[in-house]
Amino acid sequence: MIQRLPMTLIPSLYILTLQVFLPYKPGVDFGPLNQTVVGSVIINFECRQDTNIILLNANDILIKNDSLKLGDQDSNKSLDVEVESLDNLANILKLRTYPPLAKGRNYTLLIHYGTRVRAPNDGGLFLGSYEHNGEKRYHVVSQMQPIESRKVFPCFDEPSFKARFQINIIHPTGTTAISNTEAVDRLEHKTNWTRTEFDVTPIMSTYLLAIAITDFKYIETTYRDIKLRIWAQPKLLNDTKIALNLLPKGLHFYEEYFNISYPLSKLDYYAVQELRVAAMENWGLITIQESSVVYNPEIGSLNSFSNVAMTVFHEMAHMWFGNLITMRWWNDLWLNEGFACHMSYKAMREITPELDVNFIFQYATFAVQISEEKHKWSPLSSNVTVNSDIYSAFNKINYNKGAAVIHMFESVVGEDVFRLSLQSFIKHHFYDNAISADFARSIGRTMKYLNSSNPFGNMGVVGALKSWTRNSGFPQLTVKRINETTVEISQQPCYTPDIFKITSHFRYSVPVVYTTTNNNNTALAIINNNETLTINDLALIDPHATCYCKILYDDQTWLRIAQQLQKNHTSIPTESRARLIYESNSFASLEKLNITISFELGKYIKNEIEPGPIQTFLLHMDSYQYIFFGNETKPMLR
Repeated sequence: MIQRLPMTLIPSLYILTLQVFLPYKPGVDFGPLNQTVVGSVIINFECRQDTNIILLNANDILIKNDSLKLGDQDSNKSLDVEVESLDNLANILKLRTYPPLAKGRNYTLLIHYGTRVRAPNDGGLFLGSYEHNGEKRYHVVSQMQPIESRKVFPCFDEPSFKARFQINIIHPTGTTAISNTEAVDRLEHKTNWTRTEFDVTPIMSTYLLAIAITDFKYIETTYRDIKLRIWAQPKLLNDTKIALNLLPKGLHFYEEYFNISYPLSKLDYYAVQELRVAAMENWGLITIQESSVVYNPEIGSLNSFSNVAMTVFHEMAHMWFGNLITMRWWNDLWLNEGFACHMSYKAMREITPELDVNFIFQYATFAVQISEEKHKWSPLSSNVTVNSDIYSAFNKINYNKGAAVIHMFESVVGEDVFRLSLQSFIKHHFYDNAISADFARSIGRTMKYLNSSNPFGNMGVVGALKSWTRNSGFPQLTVKRINETTVEISQQPCYTPDIFKITSHFRYSVPVVYTTTNNNNTALAIINNNETLTINDLALIDPHATCYCKILYDDQTWLRIAQQLQKNHTSIPTESRARLIYESNSFASLEKLNITISFELGKYIKNEIEPGPIQTFLLHMDSYQYIFFGNETKPMLR
């Protein structure tokens, strides 16, 4: 079980000084001190309740009793403090004070300690390498998310313990130190050492702290007075120009959308070959895998450019969602990642129209639905009780399903209400933390302010969102024909049979947008729990494919849709055409739909020109080849 820190002590400022013994190139050698770190941290904090215990997170750090000092800021008096225990398994450093700390008073704790530079997969400060002119070079980079700051310095290493950070790095002369904020001073520090001091950060969570010590160079541009840089190893630097060109466009888009300015004076992207994640949204110093920032348009594919744009914009979106406003605890990680995904798609639609962003999003949604059907995933808001739960939360559910659920709610309330809700959400939790319900309440407040009707009825926005964040999986909408003109729609969890046995009781607040054969205008109804919806002359459900669900029509409706596609496929929106191909094949493979109906629906494809439906069709070619070509062509197609 995770030992959570009590809210007894609240940090306000860390002053962190690190001397890093980095043998960054041949000829630089510190002997037994290679890849070690000598550190000191000053923590200013407020006491909210009388106590003689200070609990901090620390992991694999060397601390001696004579390296501690504790002072009362209000009286300038010193207090006795000693290490009672350091539990590396629980990641808890326990200090005892005498006399006890008093409620309402402010204190300063100084700790001198030692730690080390680690392998890339271990997090904290890790060692990266690259080849330069035939010799091996090394650099040190940080990866603090999710709970690795405690490997670098003793701290309150939970997202809700936000504070400011002032960083000082002592590094070998010949290297450059980079952190979240601009360097304000560089001083010679003894022979062959440089001390770089950085400006104080905004209030932020510990996992956003970033450090790099490197001999990389950078290319640079500006947006307003903000410096935008990409750092990379020399042989790759020229191929980061395409990504650099995206940076000012992205910042402009997000500032306009959120109506909130980027709060720092610079934003660096630092390319790392060994980074264990695709990228990391450290405020002001984003670390990113080389493959996600390096792109040569002469030899690179459109898919590679799509990956660069998506990753660059995803991490930039975090400067607002994740950094300015942060989930309170890891159980709501989807707030960070789902919103960053959702906003990156918006940025791509605006800035990179040459990419088929709608299908990129839809394909990611198909993939996560397939995974949820076959496996028992945790819900978006899930219990986090052990450290492994935190790491496993970084999954396609919180990223791609989170984005899909957000997209669905935006489609229900409308783009204008949604945008104002996000602006309100951020401003209500500026430099603070939030939970899922806070986002829902923000939508509710905005609808009330605009005198907009609540589409979710008695359940309300909070209840509707909760049905999606607390339940795993997603619904299947089943269309049952009552008579020639009338159908009844109900919901069931969409799972393969083995998983369905476990989760058959789950129900969701499902927005059902539909058209009828007599009216092309869309209508909206919400199906809550075990409710049903009766519709006359149904034509199509969810024409723009915004609901995170699958739709199993009755045979008559499937065949009517197939006829309409063959007659005039453009009368059905592109996203819906891709979805119909995907779902008809999916249901056929699960034996919920006769495969001949799936084949009938796919016949129209010879008239299709949009890449989304075509790519979806090609993904299911094994199924379709039989109806079009017969068994004898199977070897040729493979």
